[in-house]
Amino acid sequence: MATLRCGPRLYSNIEAVLFDKDGTLADSAPYLIQLGQHRAQALEAQAPGVESSLLRAFGLQGGQLNPAGLLAVASRAQTQTAAAALVAAMGYDWHGAIAIAQAAFEAADTQMPRKAESTTLFPEARPLLAQLAQAQVKVGVISADVTANIDDFLGHHGLTEQVALVWGNDCHPAKPDPLAYVAVCEMLGVAPAQTLMLGDAAGDLSMATGAGAAGAIGVLWGWEGLGAIAGADLLLHYWHELEVV
Repeated sequence: MATLRCGPRLYSNIEAVLFDKDGTLADSAPYLIQLGQHRAQALEAQAPGVESSLLRAFGLQGGQLNPAGLLAVASRAQTQTAAAALVAAMGYDWHGAIAIAQAAFEAADTQMPRKAESTTLFPEARPLLAQLAQAQVKVGVISADVTANIDDFLGHHGLTEQVALVWGNDCHPAKPDPLAYVAVCEMLGVAPAQTLMLGDAAGDLSMATGAGAAGAIGVLWGWEGLGAIAGADLLLHYWHELEVV
């Protein structure tokens, strides 16, 4: 167990810290903006007239990404379903709209680089993870991304051995269900009340709170203009506000 300082607060008897990935450990905004643009263009090619509505739904306006928007926080499946709904709203039948959205997303994938190579690890994360390892605090990553992408990111940045457990959107139950958090804690062998969750989205924090975590910590360093996160016990602006004491 360890005591962690999170901004002005001290959390004692902490056995594990769970991190979101995109926007928390990983600087994902540039990659997600590029991905959203390619998806919108690919969908426009198959359903002309949908691009501007899709970009708004994604939370992409003027080259900026809404950190609480669909593209930033939702899973691929949720985003694809939203895209299909917009196509259906144009008069396409539902099954046809689903097929169009799936084909467009697959076409966009072919234009994108490997995600792990295109999402930078926030440099301050590395020394914090080393601190946690030294204090024998377990680390998990729970993300709306698929498990393979999380593993690839951790491996690319040499962090695989510092993370005890990865829980992606293809695990069940999936984030932001509090039962996903409970399941991760059970697999780590810790009680939720002896864990902290760090994330950049309301879903991260409501999940942790619903599971009974000791703290639901909102982080603001991942997105330009992010000033508040609903449900946060407290907000951190900088990595140095978090440390083992």
